[in-house]
Amino acid sequence: QRIILCELLEFMWDNTTATSEADRVDMRLTLTIDQFVVMLASLDSSMDEKYKPECITERFKAIFQEVPNANLHGYGYKIGLRMTRGPTNSCIDFHYDGVYASSTSQIPLNSPSEYKGGTLCFFVNDLLHKVPRTPGSLVQHPPHVLHGVTSVTDGVRKSLFIVDTTNGLGENGIVNVTSDHVVSFLAQRAETLASSINDCKMAGKTAKG
Repeated sequence: QRIILCELLEFMWDNTTATSEADRVDMRLTLTIDQFVVMLASLDSSMDEKYKPECITERFKAIFQEVPNANLHGYGYKIGLRMTRGPTNSCIDFHYDGVYASSTSQIPLNSPSEYKGGTLCFFVNDLLHKVPRTPGSLVQHPPHVLHGVTSVTDGVRKSLFIVDTTNGLGENGIVNVTSDHVVSFLAQRAETLASSINDCKMAGKTAKG
């Protein structure tokens, strides 16, 4: 499931390059719960029940509400994706989230071996805490916790966010995933998988011959 989200990020990066700045190093996406469910539903239906799309979205809702005073605005949560390509030569300065946020959860999508930098840091009780980014792990915080991210100096860093619907994820430059994007992405992914399977079959026939 993390892999298909990473693939979506790469797909959307390629499909928005023409309309983005030439020196772009960062991309933030929002997608609806329905779009998220459609993508996960395209995966193997034999997966364990807890990995079914509906179970995942219910878990996301529970995760969002676990943060004290979550959903103060009463609008619920949304899903955001972020991809940063190094070198960025910039960081996310230490900050508190604004009134738009009541709950923020982050799930790393790819291995830290794929990039350098991009360390999530919290400053709590006069101490600096650097959070390990194990793929699939969960980090949560309320808005009044001071936090920042070091610059990505190399590679590509990918993350999923569960945030308030009122959270603009930085406002400028947000890419809203459309239904057409999802259809095109899944079609391209299916074609790539079919081609890979066919190549494997051809290689097997050649080996036997």
